[in-house]
Amino acid sequence: MDYFSKTISLLEQSLLCTDYQNIIEVFAVRVPKFYDLMTPVLRALESLGGEAHITQISDEVINMLCPSEKTHSCLMQPRGEHPTTIICLIHHASKYLCCYGVVEKKDAEYLCITDKYKPGMTVDYSDILKEAQNRLTCKALS
Repeated sequence: MDYFSKTISLLEQSLLCTDYQNIIEVFAVRVPKFYDLMTPVLRALESLGGEAHITQISDEVINMLCPSEKTHSCLMQPRGEHPTTIICLIHHASKYLCCYGVVEKKDAEYLCITDKYKPGMTVDYSDILKEAQNRLTCKALS
């Protein structure tokens, strides 16, 4: 048996010993994308009185999402310069919400709802794209 065949054989044997259930569970963890969190961030701010620190918002969003234990664990992992993944995602979502005009930052870690926000309002990526197109059109026409 040549080197290549031995390597393939060893790989096949190791794959047979792999716990496929763990592999399936790892891939089944669904960590939301930042754009999935735009409306939950608004709901969190609304329930927190219209303004809050980002850690309060992240706690509220997690309570709303009721993630599985594995997803919760993923959301609590550090990500980049942020202490947790959920805070990183909320930072990104808040940037777009600020551009849309429904949220403003009082400082780097503190958000508040603006007058443009209406109770129960939903915002998703298509709303952000429409707003950007409108702004570009207005600029082009002026």
